[in-house]
Amino acid sequence: MIEKKYKIPFYVIWTGFFIIWLGISTVVYSSIVVIFGFISYSAAYSVMKHWCKMLVFFSGINLEVEGFDKLDKKSQYMFIINHTSAFDIPVLVIGIPLFTNFIAKKELFFIPLFGHGLRTIGHISIDRSNARDALKSMKKAIDQLRRKGRSLILFPEGTRSSTGRVGEFKRASFALAKDAGIKMVPVLIHGADTIARKNSWFLTPGSVKIIIADPVPEEIVVQSSKEELKDMAFNTVLAMQNNQYELAAKR
Repeated sequence: MIEKKYKIPFYVIWTGFFIIWLGISTVVYSSIVVIFGFISYSAAYSVMKHWCKMLVFFSGINLEVEGFDKLDKKSQYMFIINHTSAFDIPVLVIGIPLFTNFIAKKELFFIPLFGHGLRTIGHISIDRSNARDALKSMKKAIDQLRRKGRSLILFPEGTRSSTGRVGEFKRASFALAKDAGIKMVPVLIHGADTIARKNSWFLTPGSVKIIIADPVPEEIVVQSSKEELKDMAFNTVLAMQNNQYELAAKR
């Protein structure tokens, strides 16, 4: 009788290594961020950015950024981005050369050290189950933009797409964009859904592309309705995604 030999799939080994590294690095980097936060915000942010680079490297992501030359490092922006993967934030921190904050569910801020690190960097907690608290978070985000000169990352779909396709945008994000009165920039993340699929524990190394569209001027953002801004951003991101699928089909 011939004994069968079973090989452990590469992606299982890779994922196991990544999970171990992630646990250790989260403790180490979060601690350093908190300590550096007492000294310098830019130093703490640089540590966080370095961690994101390591996350991207060890997850096997080949990152490409298109359109970053459209951004002025002295300006503030409201980045409107499709949400496909848990790796969206790390690749955006690397791909967008500005101080950026994002609004995240409050549960992440309860994680020891990691939650403290998020607060140190200035990321904003939101309670999605409490409309009043959610409104306070939105106002805090606007105040932070105005006082500290930072840009904000928003995922108007509200949750990760299970298919990778751009989902419906919710209007609440665009009320925030209007109130902030700064430039709005539609951005596409393409390919991140294939690295870490929703409801999957395994990693599949591959390519991710960030495409930055032309910024929408402040005067247009302020003068447009929430519905108009939503349609403008959605149509831009969807068109960029369709273009990527068309290019892939021709290869």
